[in-house]
Amino acid sequence: MTQALKIIPLSGLGEIGKNMTVLEFGRDMLIVDCGVKFPDNDMYGIDLVLPQFDYVVQNREHLRGIVLTHGHLDHIGGLSYLLRQVSTTVYGTALTIGMVKRQLQEAGVQGTRLQILQDHERFTLGAFKINPFPVAHSIPGSVGLVIDTPVGAVVHTGDYKLDETPTGGRTTDLKRLRALTPKGVLALLGDSTNADKPGHTPTEQLVADELDRLFTEARHGRIIIATFGSLLARLREVMALALKHGRKVALTGRSLEQNVELARELGYIKVPDSLIVPADANVPDDRMLILSTGSQGEPRSALNRMATGQHRQVQVKHGDTIIVSGGTIPGNEGDVSRMLDRLFERGANVIYGRLANVHVSGHGSRDELLAMLKATKPKFLIPVHGEVRHLHLHARLAEAHGMRPDQIFILENGAVLATDGKRAWREQPVPANDVLVDGRLIGEVGEPEVRDRQRLSQDGFIVAMIPVNASNLLAGEPELISRGFIPAGRATDLLGAARNEIKRQFGNGVNVRQEAVQTALQDFFFRETQSRPVVLSSLLHVGSAAAQQAAAQPRSKGADADAGAHKGRSNAGRQNAGRSNAGHSNAGHSNAERSNAERSNAERSNAGRQNAGRAGQGQSNAGRSNASRANDAQPGQNRSGRDGAQPERSGAKRNNQQPKRNNQQPRSNDQQPRSNQQPRSNNQQPRSNNQQPRSNQQPRKNEDKSARAEGARPQPTQQPQKPRRGNNNRRPKNTSSS
Repeated sequence: MTQALKIIPLSGLGEIGKNMTVLEFGRDMLIVDCGVKFPDNDMYGIDLVLPQFDYVVQNREHLRGIVLTHGHLDHIGGLSYLLRQVSTTVYGTALTIGMVKRQLQEAGVQGTRLQILQDHERFTLGAFKINPFPVAHSIPGSVGLVIDTPVGAVVHTGDYKLDETPTGGRTTDLKRLRALTPKGVLALLGDSTNADKPGHTPTEQLVADELDRLFTEARHGRIIIATFGSLLARLREVMALALKHGRKVALTGRSLEQNVELARELGYIKVPDSLIVPADANVPDDRMLILSTGSQGEPRSALNRMATGQHRQVQVKHGDTIIVSGGTIPGNEGDVSRMLDRLFERGANVIYGRLANVHVSGHGSRDELLAMLKATKPKFLIPVHGEVRHLHLHARLAEAHGMRPDQIFILENGAVLATDGKRAWREQPVPANDVLVDGRLIGEVGEPEVRDRQRLSQDGFIVAMIPVNASNLLAGEPELISRGFIPAGRATDLLGAARNEIKRQFGNGVNVRQEAVQTALQDFFFRETQSRPVVLSSLLHVGSAAAQQAAAQPRSKGADADAGAHKGRSNAGRQNAGRSNAGHSNAGHSNAERSNAERSNAERSNAGRQNAGRAGQGQSNAGRSNASRANDAQPGQNRSGRDGAQPERSGAKRNNQQPKRNNQQPRSNDQQPRSNQQPRSNNQQPRSNNQQPRSNQQPRKNEDKSARAEGARPQPTQQPQKPRRGNNNRRPKNTSSS
């Protein structure tokens, strides 16, 4: 049975950007391009969008190489991410490889083999024989590819147009393309970007002539031209005009500076060194030309910083001529419009696409797509590189000129098209989702997080912290924090009403559930404001004593009442005898009147921890009084200088006694503590908090020390002091209003 060729577009279909196609035959895999896409305006915080590399990584032992068509980021920008996971050779023309090399160096990716290929060089990668052919595009060194496979030839056009008078003289070589496919073309993967534009794409020479005219008119002031940093063909033409009109050239924008430097090193841009000067050079205005990035209104671009007055070297002024020489990418219209308005406000003469022919596309229009179809006469057509409408319009163009519908495949990212050379069919798709990059987070931020960010950008958020007891019943005053929702002046009353709503719904023995709290608050805020802030709820589990004291605190409106409620809860928790530090709860008993059963448990627990050589943060010797532990061993006062290290044995040190050795056996529960006071039996009911101690005699001082050292607790002579606050026991701030 004949093996089938698989064509798998991992990305680049139904979108503009992150182009990546996999060809697979048997145990051989080839990748064409590996780009990125810039995020949409509603992808808050996202830096880049990558293809999903899982299929390639899982089959990396079959990967024979990556071949690049040109050096734009939507074709090479993903390499630094992929090459961290696979090892292979990357092929491209000199400029393309130069740009990849710089990108990998900046990303810290080392060890990748980079191979420069010539326009007419033929090379083999496994089952694939690759023949590049020159194409005209907006960046030098662009090629299309003829890929011979055992079942037929596949043509990948890359980005192209049929420009007969391009800047630099590089045309799309259809003659060579025909010569490379004498047996016909099995499948054409054709650029569809301008499938909705009739006729031919204007020649780059038209832009050069228009810029020449504008240079002549702007003879008395500076000229500032903004374009894409990678549009090297345009940059080369602008520098030639600067020489013609006697102007110096200043570069501003990191990507533009790097690309011009690389193009000069490789000989694509040939200008004298004296032509290029710093942006703040002392050059007369009528002799200065500034090349800048920012034709898309990017917030951090050089031109946008000029528009907002934040550029450190260039301030826009009356008499400046600003030419925006770059087509607006769909989705960027709003950013570009705001930037243009600001430039006009600063007194500049701003010229952009609707006013003059200062930009032409690097992609072919419908007549050029038809010419490619006629030159290749493919058995199967796969429209690529375009949004959904572009793919369909390309398909309809082919149908209108003789191709049958069953010969045309409009695919989606991850689709698998298999062919044996005679027929073609779809197979099970592979994973091909967007992978979002947010700083160092690669793929960790997904659609749910993006949706949350979109919601946060619309109505703000509310954080609700609900104290509950062990039975999940309301055990205190709810706390609400608001950000980006309502003005601070109205927050106090509205959040106070929201607290009352929580207490009304959950204050009568109703079990508190996190989802129910969120739903109740969402409904409440929508009733009151007709807005839907994001509501985040958290249940804070507290002991019963702390909850009772916190719930007993009266609460009035305003920050003072919030602070008082915080103080009541915090003190109640601290009087609870280091509940969190010792690992057991003393809820419901005062520090002076713990039952013997609780003391015995504390003795066993603390002695066991000493034997194990571990002291939790803030723990002291077994049997120390709760008030002493709270005062002397608060969290954050560990003097060892290391989290989790052994803290001071404060009870033993105050009595000048050595701490117990780690191999000492813990005292059993029925062992009598060395104290002048006999303990109550374990089954004795504890006294309530308002009962007086049984003993009318105050213990002697030495007995008090002995009791503290050995684990028995003396009868208190006064109320225990409030514990000192450590770093982890600060009183919470009042956060009830935004």
